[in-house]
Amino acid sequence: MKRENLYRGKRVEDGRWIEGSLIGDDVIVGKILEFEEDYVCTEFWYKVDERTVGEFVGYNDGVGVKIYEDDMIAGDAFARDFIYLCRWNEKIMQLEFVNYRTSDTISLSSMRDLIERSGDNFKVFNNIHDNTQLS
Repeated sequence: MKRENLYRGKRVEDGRWIEGSLIGDDVIVGKILEFEEDYVCTEFWYKVDERTVGEFVGYNDGVGVKIYEDDMIAGDAFARDFIYLCRWNEKIMQLEFVNYRTSDTISLSSMRDLIERSGDNFKVFNNIHDNTQLS
């Protein structure tokens, strides 16, 4: 199964979230509608604040919402409450989930297992760009 290559970022002009393909560091475009040798037409083309750009991690939460870098995910599993921040770890060059209370980290595959066991009790509830107190 090939992972969907999808990005999200906040539009510069109005601060609304947009998702699509990333071009460079700060442009997100929609599906290609027409393509010729000297011409490309996309569904949309928006400049985004590059600090808000995050990649889709390839998994949805327990209710089907896509999980992106910098999202906060909360839930309860095994009678314990969890809050995780999805972050890219530059040292090991991979995504990880940081427990917001303990600073322990788990891998993407461990997070997938936790979501599957917790079902719809595990949900994306915020991100560090909409709530800077979480960063």
